[in-house]
Amino acid sequence: MNLGTPLSVVCVQIANGYSPEFRVFDRMSRVSHDALKATVIYNRWNETDGDAPRFAARAAQETQPPMHGVDFGWRSVAAGRSFAQKALPYVRLAASLPTVLHRTRQAKPDVIYSSQQLWDCRVATFLAKRLRVPQVIHLHYHVGKWLHQPVLNRLLACDHVVTVSDFIRREALRHGVAPERVTTILNTADPLTLSPEGSREAVRAELGVAPDAPFWGNISRLDPEKGQEDILRAFARVVREFPEARLLIVGSETPWKPGYRAHLETLAAELKIERQVIFAGFRSDVPRLLAALDGFIHPSFKEPFGLAIAEAAQAGLPIVAYADGGTPELVHHGVTGLLAELSAGHTGLAEAWAALIGDPQTARRMGRAAKTCITSGAFVPQFASHSFLQTLCRVVRVSPAPLAASVATQKVTL
Repeated sequence: MNLGTPLSVVCVQIANGYSPEFRVFDRMSRVSHDALKATVIYNRWNETDGDAPRFAARAAQETQPPMHGVDFGWRSVAAGRSFAQKALPYVRLAASLPTVLHRTRQAKPDVIYSSQQLWDCRVATFLAKRLRVPQVIHLHYHVGKWLHQPVLNRLLACDHVVTVSDFIRREALRHGVAPERVTTILNTADPLTLSPEGSREAVRAELGVAPDAPFWGNISRLDPEKGQEDILRAFARVVREFPEARLLIVGSETPWKPGYRAHLETLAAELKIERQVIFAGFRSDVPRLLAALDGFIHPSFKEPFGLAIAEAAQAGLPIVAYADGGTPELVHHGVTGLLAELSAGHTGLAEAWAALIGDPQTARRMGRAAKTCITSGAFVPQFASHSFLQTLCRVVRVSPAPLAASVATQKVTL
């Protein structure tokens, strides 16, 4: 059987709003819009709170999928909630299900899709079972108890699991998912908005960084898993050799780690590097910030993929990170950056970092290679989109069109 009409997939997006997980789905479904009809059902409790405006803006674009906002009851994490406050979301969730089921039936789905987020997965499972259509779960996290037992169980029972890296695929296999039911599709990142001419100088002046100072950064959520403590400890070693170096840390702390930014600022003071470290908080001008940097430091632990690394590579920055998780699938040691062994800790990180600061020519060459790599081969959005379409076609047992030769033959040249 050949694929004659567009394949219909309903995406359930509840937790974390307009999240990185949703943006990955959006890129994959957007490129294949002629062969794939996507419908998004997302969490919305009014027109202004949460990410409702971002979903509305996306729905207004030319290549929009139909988007339906429903109050599923989910809200951002809030510490110290009362029992009533914790119970109310589930009351709202139960009340939302008839509307969600009606909206989904209207889309006539061939596949129900969601990420591994607990609420998303639960609702997607409900829809798949009620409508008797296949369920696909996109696994962005490494596997463990933090996924919650219903999700762990469903990974074993759903029709297919898409993983964001081979590292996560191996975790799914260790969990017991059959190999033929797991497909790796490497994440891609939206092309960076070109920064205006002079952004490098303007940003440095704004942040008080000298035009010729070695300037590296980390742009990520502030969380122990992202390795910001190791960044600070490594930087304390780096500035002994390069006292003019500066470090930019951008991002908000995760809701479940309140006070973590203050902890990092205290650590910087204890290490006596508080004058060389800039904590910028949340910023919406990431392309401008990347244009001002000489390199990117991202030593996260068990990183599933690393969208932050992909964005930095697009900006032509060399990467320093740990050889852990899915990071080695993005950063080629000695070619697009340097990877320190996790066992070497922040000492190994500092050595790699100092080596690139001390050799700007090599650092720039690695940055160019990183940009070439992340804009080629499996990292091209068209490639990921076609892989996604092929995967869904296998799930529903139809034959997809062949991959366009221009994409299939594209190679990474370093």
